[in-house]
Amino acid sequence: MITVNLNNRTQRNETIWEFQERLRKKITKIPDIKRFVVKEKGGTAIGTSPAPLDIKISGPDQEILYTMALGLEEKIKEVEGTTNVYKSFDMNNKQLNIKTNEQRIIELGLNNRVIASQVYSSIEGLKNTTMNLDEAKNIDITVSYRDDYRESVDDLLDVAIQSPLGIKVPLREVASIDITKRFNIITKDNLEYNIDILGYTHDRPFSHITKDINKILDNYPLPTGYSAKLTGEQEALSDSMKDMLMLLSMAIIFVYLILVPQFKSFLHPITIMSAIPLVIIGIAPALALANKYISMPVLLGFILLAGTVVNNSILLIGYIQDKRKEGMNIEEAIVGAIRTRFRPIMMTALSDVVGMLPLALQLALGSERFSPLAIAVIGGMLSATFLTIIIIPLIYASFEDIKEKLGLKALE
Repeated sequence: MITVNLNNRTQRNETIWEFQERLRKKITKIPDIKRFVVKEKGGTAIGTSPAPLDIKISGPDQEILYTMALGLEEKIKEVEGTTNVYKSFDMNNKQLNIKTNEQRIIELGLNNRVIASQVYSSIEGLKNTTMNLDEAKNIDITVSYRDDYRESVDDLLDVAIQSPLGIKVPLREVASIDITKRFNIITKDNLEYNIDILGYTHDRPFSHITKDINKILDNYPLPTGYSAKLTGEQEALSDSMKDMLMLLSMAIIFVYLILVPQFKSFLHPITIMSAIPLVIIGIAPALALANKYISMPVLLGFILLAGTVVNNSILLIGYIQDKRKEGMNIEEAIVGAIRTRFRPIMMTALSDVVGMLPLALQLALGSERFSPLAIAVIGGMLSATFLTIIIIPLIYASFEDIKEKLGLKALE
């Protein structure tokens, strides 16, 4: 493994991803490199995930799994935004298989265990004794063949096998050797063989890439008893997304329950909370202008806004309710609320926006991680603030008009 330490982003002209791409192009020109991965340290959002993309293929036969992985690997490499796509193991390790002649070893009084032990000793050596020196104690002394007698398969076949009958024969008299290829690792999950196709993403939303990969997996023909699914970071992020949506729902419910006793109404808390969907109108263009994608920090920003933007609505509706109790008609109350509350609403919104600007502009090193949160808050706060002044009074007036026509006094 080679580690490259880069200067911080203020001292270089290219991003780490541009540097990685340039490095990959140079490495591909080096001959005889079978596999390489260029990635930033800590390149996964989930600590237990080996890579952002992890396609797990499972089945009863490891060779069939490897053949399937070869085909899927090529298809996934064609997906826009994927890079560093590779398999979790390869089938390119050479293996020497020693097959004994059962009849011959019986005649010599040998067995497979004895032959294997003597062959191993001829290759690795045999610990004979130890010796002590002034500088060190118990130094092992190993007896083995010289290196020039351990260089080829023919040298191995010439190894002398000692029989219990006192007969020495070369290995070639009792066994044959063939060379095959084997897997460099064996992995199992739930007692089934599996292989992972791993990869990284670049310059494209993660959700778009996983969507294309899932389409490939859905259309890829699998033999009976075999399965392929996208796991790892995608699985963990899906679970986190569900948790976030549940937290957002709980936040909205709790805000509603708090507003009901404050306004002594079941209807107008809904009016106040109508400002929450307005933040989406600002978040979408803000992310587009900043070239950011929907991510966990963006969802956190949305939850933050859900409890913040209702404050502006509370200022408006609270003023309108107070003036109506004093006998003012609804039109005058709404106009008065907008004139009176415009300044505090704008001051609150602009203070939030200004406070988030350093994080959104990524002025500090490491702030890139949470800049989408700040951008979402700025865009959502600006849109919700301006639209609240227009939309919320209209919704209030509409609800009041419906109440008068239908006589729904019970909602108060």
